[in-house]
Amino acid sequence: MYSEKERFEKFISWLGDRVEYVPNEGRFIWLKSRGGKQDGETVGTLSNGYLSYKSSIGEIKIHRLVYYIHNKVLPEIVDHINMNKLDNRIVNLRNVDKSLNQRNQSLRKDNSSGFKGVSLHKRTGKWGVRVSYYGKYKHFGLYDSPLEAARVYDYIVTTLVGVEVFTNFVEIVKEVPEHVSFKIGKLMEEKDA
Repeated sequence: MYSEKERFEKFISWLGDRVEYVPNEGRFIWLKSRGGKQDGETVGTLSNGYLSYKSSIGEIKIHRLVYYIHNKVLPEIVDHINMNKLDNRIVNLRNVDKSLNQRNQSLRKDNSSGFKGVSLHKRTGKWGVRVSYYGKYKHFGLYDSPLEAARVYDYIVTTLVGVEVFTNFVEIVKEVPEHVSFKIGKLMEEKDA
């Protein structure tokens, strides 16, 4: 069996003049009709939500192939920044670790607040903020509205992780209650210690 890198190299050499990569669309297209595929048709089929191509040398995930062709490295995880698994433009692909990849997810199906990182504290009727940081959940207080709690969540994750994480709002939140800033500072000190 071939390693993923060996499969990519063999596949790239086999592709030759058969396909073309369309960078602004993030897809490969067939240049010549073959095996029921028409000229200009997208290379690959859907497999677990991702575009992939099955060949005699194994399955080729298109987003990983695009990343490899542009960067000549194969990271453990290639993430779709905008969470669209079919958007294989190189500007939408990045090398991430497992922690950031898990953080870059949309709302869970059982979410009741409508915001990431925010849940109702039934005993008080207030909205709590909870963030996973290095495998441990940290609580960041209770707030009167889910909107206020969501803004606090966004501030926390962009401060701890950076702007490349999925947040509740497009604009970056710049102000939060003082106790939140203090707790973030303490977390960062613990991490560095």
